[in-house]
Amino acid sequence: MYKKCGVAKGVKVACFVGTVPNIKGTVHIDTGVKTRTFLGEIFYQLGVYSMVKELDEKGGAFGTETIKECLKLAGPCVILIDEFLLYVTKMYPYKDDPDYAPVVSSLFPAIQELYTAISNSDSAMLVITYPSRPEQIFDENARHYKAELFAWLETYKEISSRSVTSKMVAKSDAEIGQILQVRLFEKIAPRETREKVGKSFFTYYKDHKDEFPHYITAEDYSERIMSTYPFHPELLRIFHEQWGTLPRFQLTRDLLTILAETIVDEFQKDEKKRRKAALIMPAHVNLRDPAIRALIFDIIGKDYEPILASDLRRAEAIDKLFEGQGLLGQDEYTLGITTAIFLHSFTGSTAKLSPRDHIASIGASIPSCLVSTLVPKYTAPFEKGDAGLPVFEDIMRIVKKLLDAEIGLYYLHCSIDKQYYFDLQKNLTHFAANEFNQMAGKLDDLYKEIETIWRCTKVPIVPVPFPQRPQDINSNNESIYLVLLDPTKFSEKPQNKNFKHVEFLAEYAMESSPTATTGDKVRFNKNRLVFLAAGDSTWNLVELYYKWFRAWKTTTDLTIFKNATKPEQDHANLQVSEYQEKYKTQIQLLFSHLYTFKPDGKINPDPKDLKQFLYVKDIVPCHQIYSYLTGEIDENEALIWNTLRPELLANAERYQHAWGASQPTTTAQEVWDRFAQDTALPMLENKVVLKKCINEGLKKGLFGVAYKEAGQEAASHVVGEDEELDTKRPFGEILLFRPGTDISVQCKDCQKTFKFDSDKADYLCPECTRVSCHRCGATVRAKEITAEGCTKCRDMVACPSCHNLVMSTDLKLGGTKCVICMGKVQCPACKTHVLEDKLLPSPSDAQYCEACKSWEACKGCGIRFAPKDLVDGYCKKCRPPAPQKLKCRGCGKEFLPHLLEDGLCASCRQRQATYVKEIQLTITLQNLNREASVFTDILEAFGSKGLDTSTSAKVGLTIAIQADKSIWETEADAKSWIDANFKSQNRQIDMRIKLGTKKSI
Repeated sequence: MYKKCGVAKGVKVACFVGTVPNIKGTVHIDTGVKTRTFLGEIFYQLGVYSMVKELDEKGGAFGTETIKECLKLAGPCVILIDEFLLYVTKMYPYKDDPDYAPVVSSLFPAIQELYTAISNSDSAMLVITYPSRPEQIFDENARHYKAELFAWLETYKEISSRSVTSKMVAKSDAEIGQILQVRLFEKIAPRETREKVGKSFFTYYKDHKDEFPHYITAEDYSERIMSTYPFHPELLRIFHEQWGTLPRFQLTRDLLTILAETIVDEFQKDEKKRRKAALIMPAHVNLRDPAIRALIFDIIGKDYEPILASDLRRAEAIDKLFEGQGLLGQDEYTLGITTAIFLHSFTGSTAKLSPRDHIASIGASIPSCLVSTLVPKYTAPFEKGDAGLPVFEDIMRIVKKLLDAEIGLYYLHCSIDKQYYFDLQKNLTHFAANEFNQMAGKLDDLYKEIETIWRCTKVPIVPVPFPQRPQDINSNNESIYLVLLDPTKFSEKPQNKNFKHVEFLAEYAMESSPTATTGDKVRFNKNRLVFLAAGDSTWNLVELYYKWFRAWKTTTDLTIFKNATKPEQDHANLQVSEYQEKYKTQIQLLFSHLYTFKPDGKINPDPKDLKQFLYVKDIVPCHQIYSYLTGEIDENEALIWNTLRPELLANAERYQHAWGASQPTTTAQEVWDRFAQDTALPMLENKVVLKKCINEGLKKGLFGVAYKEAGQEAASHVVGEDEELDTKRPFGEILLFRPGTDISVQCKDCQKTFKFDSDKADYLCPECTRVSCHRCGATVRAKEITAEGCTKCRDMVACPSCHNLVMSTDLKLGGTKCVICMGKVQCPACKTHVLEDKLLPSPSDAQYCEACKSWEACKGCGIRFAPKDLVDGYCKKCRPPAPQKLKCRGCGKEFLPHLLEDGLCASCRQRQATYVKEIQLTITLQNLNREASVFTDILEAFGSKGLDTSTSAKVGLTIAIQADKSIWETEADAKSWIDANFKSQNRQIDMRIKLGTKKSI
């Protein structure tokens, strides 16, 4: 201006603001002059009012020539006119008033005359501001004049475009930024600082180009940042391209207000609370500030006030949540993202894409949220870039939380093209939250779900869910009961060692407890009970996740769900599946505190925490509990034993509780009951464990076993060591006794009890034992024989003729013959009575009957006998005493001495054709500590028997190993070890191994 006018100073300025003048005119107090028109006011300020005073008082147009003369007289000048259309709007209602009609009618002609005069002047400049969109001038008072005013504005546009010399309109973000710089800041950082900031941001965007919108990675974006400094270009773009299309938004004025308040609130606080971002971002707009909110509600309407009141608080809650988790530090990222989405949610444009390829439609994508929120942090001002910036995955977690019902926003929506925006209609999150709040007390289905998840199918423990009293547990059978305590009443509190439910567990563990109705006693097997309590936090999570699952599930059945967008429906369905997975996982971890009994029978108040063992995908938690109790998944001592060594059961000192108070005999049922009731004993998995132990102990000779039928006073059968235990028998019929114990059995004839004798196992008492009668030779019970004979022959007499025992009534011929020998003669050979014609003559005058003519005479008595009845020529009465039988050293059976050869029977001698030698070897391992010594002893035994140790033939070997503590657990282990050692020397061994204590062998 100075150069154009050729002057260095003295330029006059006249300013007219359309919102200030009164319709009646402006009175200048200092001079008393009253200007009526806007041109009159301008020329008054320029000092040439006297030239137009008369025209101004009339209120009409001045004319172009008059205006030119005034400008010439005024000299170099600048005329500033602001909000002229608002002045027109304010004056327009008085167009029909006779006093003001000339002023109103001359408004637009006066502007035309002013434009024309200035266009022909070399010393004057006109700066006039007006909205780029006519609709911005409308308010409630001007709506009635809309149609007529539009016509005036169109005429105004034609005049202005034809007459103005230079039209300046702030169209770009850079230009808006420059205006804001001048209006809001006294000074701006030097270019060097701005270049570093622009380069730092641009470098950060390029390094993460896949995460940000493509337009911010353009090569000129660094220059754009510099030109809009200290405002981020995205902030100005949103207000310029989106909010600028809103009818009630005045770009420069409203934006100045919003940013001024934001700068005061966010960047001029004390050092601790001040934001340290290098640029002012969309996320920094302080929507909590009352002035900003009032202005925004004037622009978009007060209907949105509940949105900010509700969702800003919820966004702050999310920030506190993440801050508590140490995720994002103290930066309010959630609030920033929420603010960015809110700013993106409003536009008057219907275009999908703006000319600059920016999204101008409603909503913000995730990349838009990131560019509106993330600011590189610096360890020194403007020197270093990205330092400590949260990872994008954490920001995505925040965005996901915005739609989660627990603390999510209620008015946030997601369009089908994944654009997030706020709307007056509440979203699915709000309805899910309502359903959640109505879920109080509705947990019956949850309890059923817990029972289902903890149900056992493959392990021998029975879960008992949520018993309310001791009588609810039936612990009288052989199962192990896993008592799941009601988590609403008996939850673990680790910070408190005096758990409130220990007394409750003690009541459960009583030997007996009266029932609620009859007072009858109910027996409890303490050692079959295991208690599980829930942790407080775990139960809270189960309840929380289950309620949200049900809330989201119910929401998906509502009508509003069908009307929601596809992304919102997908999110709701995802919430259903995620919460279902969450609550089921927490149910698996629910009962994590294990209570067991101490040996003294009291509850251990310090539970074992099993949470680390409980959750295994696709594994029922009850199975994991079983694995822990049996010692399979931890190094702890097993609480449930699935094997019991018979040596332990036979140990009277350690397991005297199992046998009773030093009792020599006990039933298997009594042993089982003691294991089930006495917490000093191990908890057996089931009765099968005890049966296997008894059977193995029987074979090893550690204790004896007998069968005692129900109702009998004594045993009916004593099981031999070579017999298998009858596993089908009830435990009450299996009698155990220690070695050396006199066992009473019941006579199978008279049912009396007597001491069992292993050498006479016919289960007949001495009185019922079968013996031969010394008089008649009949086999009868011993108690039936007296000196006169048995019950059969006691009343009989011997026939004088045939010597047969007959009844006295059967004697004939004066008692000389009986009915058997009447009419018969006695064969002189076999002494039997036969008919006389049956006697055959012989050369030696000796007569024989037909029956004994081929018999042989006994060398002793001369009586003839069938050959089968003679042994070495002697009859039974005359033969010498039989030699004592000897045992075969091969098979162990008894034989007459003459049937043995070299101590072997015929069968064993025949086996020698296959086996070179068979050795019976007894090895005492009482002081033996190494298996190798066993092998040495065996080789020495081979040598002592004269066996060539290098032979490759098969060798039969019978080994009886005596030991206080066996080297091998089983005969199979011993056989496998010995066989492997002999095979290494090319020998084939046929072994029969027998392990046992020295006493038993």
